[in-house]
Amino acid sequence: MNTKMNEYENLWWQFNLTDARKKLEEILAQDRDDPDANRRMAFIEYYYHRNIDTALELIQKSIARQPDEAENYRIQGDVYAACSRYVDALESYRKALEKDSINANLYYSMGMACFKKGDRVEAKAYWENSVRIDRYNLDANRSLHLLYVGDSEYEKGMSLETRCQRFPNGA
Repeated sequence: MNTKMNEYENLWWQFNLTDARKKLEEILAQDRDDPDANRRMAFIEYYYHRNIDTALELIQKSIARQPDEAENYRIQGDVYAACSRYVDALESYRKALEKDSINANLYYSMGMACFKKGDRVEAKAYWENSVRIDRYNLDANRSLHLLYVGDSEYEKGMSLETRCQRFPNGA
């Protein structure tokens, strides 16, 4: 199974999504519950094909076999957020943070889920944590800037705006 996963990785990094997916299908044909293959297939199903139900089913199989893998919960959280299930998304992101507490992107995602469910205060706190971990996290900086300006905290907003302008395209 390891050889097939290595073949998948090579195809993935060559941006050959079609053949990479076929390789995962081969792995899953041998073991429907393979956690790595299910996680990777869930990623493809959600991020590339927007097959939400399939992605949730696959990621839940991966979680059942690898409950300590942070990436499982991040993917699950992203899928829940796409369905506007923000409470479920936050629960998944919190589980991911229990396993990977210094992931700035997780804090950003948590902030987005809070913001979308209408909790600006909590969103701001998560985005501030994201920026503390990675001061050049442009998504968190831009989101914080908008909240700061919206809350008349102009000095805070301007300090972030300056940082974002230095890297306008995320480079």
